[in-house]
Amino acid sequence: MTNCERAPGCRTCGRPPVGAVVAEALADLGAGGATKDIARFLKHAHPQARILAAGALGKLKATAFVDDLAPLLDDADVRVQVASADTLAQLGAKAHTARIARLLRAPDAWARSHALDALAALQAQDQVGEIRALLKDERPSVRGKAARVLGRLGRKECADEIATILTLESKDPHDDFFSIVPAVEALRTLEAKGTARALKRVALDKSERLGRFTVPHEATPENPWRQITLAELIDEILRDWGIDPKSLKD
Repeated sequence: MTNCERAPGCRTCGRPPVGAVVAEALADLGAGGATKDIARFLKHAHPQARILAAGALGKLKATAFVDDLAPLLDDADVRVQVASADTLAQLGAKAHTARIARLLRAPDAWARSHALDALAALQAQDQVGEIRALLKDERPSVRGKAARVLGRLGRKECADEIATILTLESKDPHDDFFSIVPAVEALRTLEAKGTARALKRVALDKSERLGRFTVPHEATPENPWRQITLAELIDEILRDWGIDPKSLKD
């Protein structure tokens, strides 16, 4: 028997049930009248069915089903937990930030990353302590995202701690870049002028290691795809703060 001949939703071939795929299609079509039928798949035995149903309800802005989605944060499958967190964030379910924050301790970095995105979308000021702890995460990308979220939340008291990310190094310069840039941008958002010297030190010390990487910058008619280096970004921030970058070289 081939996979195509197996029953839809069969655990052997891993395919989601046809109904769940239809639910996703209905959401893409904006079929708000189908939300009750879609929500039934939140309790389906197949994890992909639960994932598709959660995503569909998010697309349809089905806030009436927040309480049906929340239990999936305790699902046995971490992919379902993440799908639930993503959808609850889409639906503005601020009452569930504490449960979403438990994903910040998930073994999988991508799950922690999704949880950070969800908490940022929900402006979860009540979970700052949990978010702050990820500034010391083992994964550079998670550290960077935690910094970015704290910047979005306006947590100026975290500026010095965010600045510690600037000095950390991993084996891969690429990983460092995608940790340091979000931290730099968070400090810019927070207008953390007290970290100016630390920023300039990064520009000087890491220019050789990270100089080949660039970040998108404000487009100009002459250069619609303009990119700048980390050192250029930092100097721009310092000038915005009224600080001459050359005055911080020592």
